[in-house]
Amino acid sequence: MPSNKAKEKSREYWKARNAFSRLDLTVLELDDEALKKRIELNSQAVFQVPDHPHRSKIPVWTLSADQLAPEILSKAKSFCLIETQKMLEFTIDHLKDQKEFAFDIELDNTYSFYDLTSFIQITTTSYNFVIDTIKLFNHVPLLADVLLDQSILKIVFGTQDVLSLQRDFGLRIFPVIDFQNVYKISNAITTEPSLKQVVKDYLDIEIQKQFQTFIWRMRPVPADALLYAQRDAEYLLEAWEVFKSKQKDFFTQNPLTYWHHRQLMLQAYTFPKGHEFRWYFNKAWEQLRSSAELIESFTLYTDMPIFKELHNWRIITGKQRNRSLNYYMSNLDVLKVAILKPKTINDLHECAQKTRELNSDTKDTVLSIISRQNNTQHKRIVEESPDPINIQLDEPEIPPAAVANDDAEVLMEVEISEAENKEESNNKDKIDVEQVYTCQTCARGQKCNLCKKQGPDNPFSVIAYDYWTDTRYNMMDYMNGKVKDRTLQNYFKKHLKRLNRVCANDHLVNQGLQPVRFKTNRGVKARLKAAQFRNTFRNTRRF
Repeated sequence: MPSNKAKEKSREYWKARNAFSRLDLTVLELDDEALKKRIELNSQAVFQVPDHPHRSKIPVWTLSADQLAPEILSKAKSFCLIETQKMLEFTIDHLKDQKEFAFDIELDNTYSFYDLTSFIQITTTSYNFVIDTIKLFNHVPLLADVLLDQSILKIVFGTQDVLSLQRDFGLRIFPVIDFQNVYKISNAITTEPSLKQVVKDYLDIEIQKQFQTFIWRMRPVPADALLYAQRDAEYLLEAWEVFKSKQKDFFTQNPLTYWHHRQLMLQAYTFPKGHEFRWYFNKAWEQLRSSAELIESFTLYTDMPIFKELHNWRIITGKQRNRSLNYYMSNLDVLKVAILKPKTINDLHECAQKTRELNSDTKDTVLSIISRQNNTQHKRIVEESPDPINIQLDEPEIPPAAVANDDAEVLMEVEISEAENKEESNNKDKIDVEQVYTCQTCARGQKCNLCKKQGPDNPFSVIAYDYWTDTRYNMMDYMNGKVKDRTLQNYFKKHLKRLNRVCANDHLVNQGLQPVRFKTNRGVKARLKAAQFRNTFRNTRRF
């Protein structure tokens, strides 16, 4: 059972989340110039960044005695929300007079293809600054001189903040201390510690993370969210001061810790390696299996091309419009659309609820992708399916079929007489019109009504796509033992059982015999047995 403190924390967390969901917030978009820069960034194959200005000084850099001396922090710091260029210049002038400051950033990964810096929180001895980088996107590079000032020490928590400033604004930092790495080495921890753990250890304060999943592109920002943002940088600077007072000789006793910070300052940002579409497909398939929706699993392999093209469309459109991968359609929605293949906009809304928010052009694009893939897939089926007339069979035998009588078994032996051969040779025109197909799944060498049909009812059009080996299999490949995957074998086995039943009954009817009555479904049989057991149990007496 959770403790009372845990219950109170969860109650406060969900209370804040519910209050946030009721607010009327809108997304703050970038201006035209900033959006153009982001689209150019999305189109780059390799991130291009200039060399570090202090590259020659970094290999020999160490902390001075003045930088290792503890600073006295003001208990009541002034808070400033920076939204204009004049306020940003005031912040820069204040930072130039400081010996050190801590900073943290808040990222947006919902309305941008790559993560976008939405806020920069800077804490000094007397001020808490929160810079709105969405509104000041073109003016944030003014911080370059302060971030490269050798006399000012910068404290961060983790390497992500340093690399994010380099990606979004081209800012390099010198000097910098990664307090996450310092805490990890000082406590001999193998895993990466969280800021919540560090603050609890040094300051004995519990950080509330109710706004950890907040979308920082929303405006106006709630007051609680701004307080949460400034507290991270404030607690980081306080924990750093406590660490300096407790472990004064840490850097002299552990000189190898400088290696990590030097590498961090010289490190160049690289674009994250995206997963293959198979990884997204497997992730979506796991979500579909865990959900309550029932969709037949054998469509998993036949609909892989649709999923792949829709996934590629998400990537291209997201880069061109600077939107995240899941902005238009999530992985689960793409899988549902690939399986159900909607033909109209209403069907598309039923498959993926998120598509209701898209414009009409985007919906038409999705439907055109589905129709185009269906047409190409149908052409592949026709081209790859063998011609039943030209298939040569070794032994045209017919499997035995049980008649309605339980004690008798009839072996079906069908022989084509010479008279029938003569009639067929005399009526060649009729044969061309009827399109005689031989059934390769049940009664070999004979024709049945099912095999005359075209499309998905034809056994030769039953195909499956193995996306691991990038090969297609049809029913003949399964019967010849070429299919090795267990899931594909079950897929063909399911269709083969249905075809055998229909084709065998068709031949029995042609011979004037009674069709076979197949066994009932397993679920029906189980319910009948349970009902019989209940009836017998009620009629018996218990002593």
